[in-house]
Amino acid sequence: MKSLLYFFIAALAFLPSLFHKAEQGDPEALFRLSMIYENGLDSIAPDSVKSIALLRKSAAAGYAPARNYLGFLFKQGRFIRQNDDSARFWIKLAADDGDPKAANNLAFLLLNNENPADDSLAVRYLNSAVNAGLPVAMTTLGSLYAEGRGVEKDTTLAVSLFNQAISLGFNDAQLRLLNLMGKNWLDLPPADRLELAIGYWNMGSPLIGVELLRELDDNALTSLTRPELAKAYAILGHAYSHGAGIAYDHALANRYFAKAALLGDPAAQYIFAETLDIFPDAFADIFSQNELDALVSDGMDIGITASELRQAAALKGINDARSARRFIFSPLEKDMPGPL
Repeated sequence: MKSLLYFFIAALAFLPSLFHKAEQGDPEALFRLSMIYENGLDSIAPDSVKSIALLRKSAAAGYAPARNYLGFLFKQGRFIRQNDDSARFWIKLAADDGDPKAANNLAFLLLNNENPADDSLAVRYLNSAVNAGLPVAMTTLGSLYAEGRGVEKDTTLAVSLFNQAISLGFNDAQLRLLNLMGKNWLDLPPADRLELAIGYWNMGSPLIGVELLRELDDNALTSLTRPELAKAYAILGHAYSHGAGIAYDHALANRYFAKAALLGDPAAQYIFAETLDIFPDAFADIFSQNELDALVSDGMDIGITASELRQAAALKGINDARSARRFIFSPLEKDMPGPL
């Protein structure tokens, strides 16, 4: 949406030049002008007829984005009569011209034909889009390798493609990867699962990170070190407090931050100090008496003050919300202090 807004702001400034170039038959100018007439801009009212006419001229002149978009409109039946053959014709021209979005779109059309003979061709176009860095193509190709459709089944390559898409911020890849590997990952030893979860959390995949961590509760104390458990709790606290990879839950966020703070995580110490500023009896509100007794028996100081928590956090360089967030999204530090 922002890119479209910037496009129209820029177009408004260069509108006279755009009209001139379009009159000279410049394919890119014709395409940009067609977008303006499709949506309207300033004193220019939306005009789908003029928009399609300009788009056709641009596509006929060989401009790949125009060919791809014209094919998309034929497929959708938007502003133009729906026609699958015309859609495939124009999108294929754009894909063969090297347009990665068109290559991905053509692969989508081929795969939806549910004709096994088209699958290998779809893979070829997807590879082209992947090489151009298109995350949606990485995700689709990853799914094909996971299924063994059009290619020999290769789970390792599927995971690699999903990881590439995740690193580029494509959220759908998180769910597909979790569906592929989730059961195997949940069978990992707690320490290995924590390491994997932190890796995906820092990669920008809160969905996978949280799913791997949610089972790591008090029963994991025997196999996780205190710094490891503190890190897991701090991540879960952040996830629940921001609705990252999981539904927002203020009570659970406070519970996890409190545990992480008591276990020595400096980011959680700084964050939970703010809670204690407002609610000095927060520990008693968050935990049952039996839980409080268990914390004390584990050597934790449930009478710690907000000021003392901040001092502990400051020893690790955590003095504000920004540094606390940065620490949560950092690798595990195994030499953190013990419980408070």
